[in-house]
Amino acid sequence: MTVCHRSSRKLGEYVRSLVDIGASRQAWSEVEFVFVENSGDRQISAVIEPLRALGSSVKLYFTPNSGFGAGCNFGVRQATGEVVIFANPDVIFCSDVSAFRFPDDRVWGTCLQVGGDGHRHSFDIYPEFKWTAVELFGLYKWADFLYCIGLWRTVYVVGAFFAVRRSEFNSIGGFDERFFMYYEEVELSRRLKMRYGKPHLDNQCRVFHSGFGSETTREFTIITSAESFVRYALICGVPEIVPRRMRTLWCLGLFSSRARLARRHIAKVWGQVGAD
Repeated sequence: MTVCHRSSRKLGEYVRSLVDIGASRQAWSEVEFVFVENSGDRQISAVIEPLRALGSSVKLYFTPNSGFGAGCNFGVRQATGEVVIFANPDVIFCSDVSAFRFPDDRVWGTCLQVGGDGHRHSFDIYPEFKWTAVELFGLYKWADFLYCIGLWRTVYVVGAFFAVRRSEFNSIGGFDERFFMYYEEVELSRRLKMRYGKPHLDNQCRVFHSGFGSETTREFTIITSAESFVRYALICGVPEIVPRRMRTLWCLGLFSSRARLARRHIAKVWGQVGAD
């Protein structure tokens, strides 16, 4: 299940990587692809056409842009499979995704995700555990290690490849559509963790996540992320993380204009919440 927003260029690499895997036609016949395009980009139809030749069912829907979570929820309603994999359009598949499986005692999880820096980024640290030192010293890069040593309650599944059993996804209400973009998978992970426990990590399935799958401006990304961060803090009942985040960004802002801009927007949104 992939939500797209002017993502044709990146999606071409996504599709080519699936074609190049070389899995059997029988394996692909058990996979259903659902694409939700919310920018009106008609080029996507031709881009995904090679997936039909693999023997898979391919569904494409054009919808208004109501946000990433809303697009995912819409896509799940069109899906028929037992397991749903939310895959970003900027993902490149490095192994046979049709072989992804959950153990009997797990209902959600991910695969081995590798970022542009060559490191594993299947997990990230929940905002409530991401103290200033964690960010200043880049300790969040060790999130996969925290999962492996049993500290899985401190980490969430990175949304570039997010798998969940469809029945359990529906039972907890899917993505919270109050998030337009960013932090929606963090909040969903929180609910799944509380109800179903530990996420599964399939080390046999591997993807490369390049980032920036949708063509949006830098400022839009920072503004939307700031709004979603504050929304996460309020929805999850952890408002104390907002002033802590602003302190962290103040420190990072000594070296980064991006951090300074992010801090200004979080402060603005937080101030509006206080005024309300």
